[in-house]
Formats: sequence, C-alpha cells, structure tokens
Amino acid sequence: MNDYLTKPLNTEVLESKLKYWINYIFQNNNDGSPVIESKPHLPVSESNAIDAFSLNGNIDIWSPKTLLGRLKNNESRFKSLISKTKSILPDRVLELQSSIKTLNYADICAQAHGLKGMAASISAKDFLETCAYIEACGLAKDISNPEECVTLLQTKLDELYIELAKV
Repeated sequence: MNDYLTKPLNTEVLESKLKYWINYIFQNNNDGSPVIESKPHLPVSESNAIDAFSLNGNIDIWSPKTLLGRLKNNESRFKSLISKTKSILPDRVLELQSSIKTLNYADICAQAHGLKGMAASISAKDFLETCAYIEACGLAKDISNPEECVTLLQTKLDELYIELAKV
C-alpha cells in the first residue's frame, strides 16, 4: 500500500484505503504475485505546479463537522483549537515559504510535515493535501519553481482562513 492516512486514525478511511489497494492488487496482477508500484510523483514546475496542487480540486477546504465530531461536539474545544491554529499557522507558513525560496529541502520536509499535522488536527483537508505534496517534493528534492510553490501555499492558506472566519 502506498497511500496517506492522517492521525488521528479514522477506521472508516483505513478500511476504504485497504479495500482500494487490495482491489488494485487483484485487478492489476492476475498471477497473485505482489504488485509493487507507487503513485506517480509530479514535480513542481512552471508547467504543472498549478495542476499538481489542484489534483484535489473536489476536496473540501475544511470540514468543521468532522472536527466537531472528533471533539465529541465540544464547541468550546472546537473554538479554542481553531483560535490557536489561526494564531500559529501564519508564522509556520512563512517559515516554510522561506525554506522553499532557499530550497532548504530538510527544512521544507520538516516544516511541511508539521503543517500537515496542524491541518489534520482541524480537518483542513485541502491545506493538508497541499502540505503533503510539498513534503513529497521536498523529499524528492524536486521544487523547480519555488516562487510558484510559495504562491500556491499562500493561496491555500488564504482559502482556509476565509473558511475559518465563518466559524
């Protein structure tokens, strides 16, 4: 299995991913031997950066209902978590943008991973996917257009903030 699951682990999502990959193996391998294949890596370049970041175009920016459910409908915790995230997120994004501009791949990976965790904690699916993609590009040491990557990260943050302001 080559996929991504966020913490805290959602058993329904885990089951869905396992079913997908089990079906994938059986559909792509008639002799029963293991299929070893990873999802294609799309480097961030001038020609495909926008498309790569919009691969998740049908994913919600964030899911307040999911977050509230994970918090057992505790409105106070919900508001507190959103408030703390909104206060921390801009500085963390600036740090990542600085690392992208200087192509510091170790910091890109660490910072994108941290932001990915923050996004997961508030069920910000779209921002999580963007950070996961940046982390993957950092691991592959493949960011050919840093400015475009920085702009796209800022766009995703701005979209998230618009949605968070509605709470």
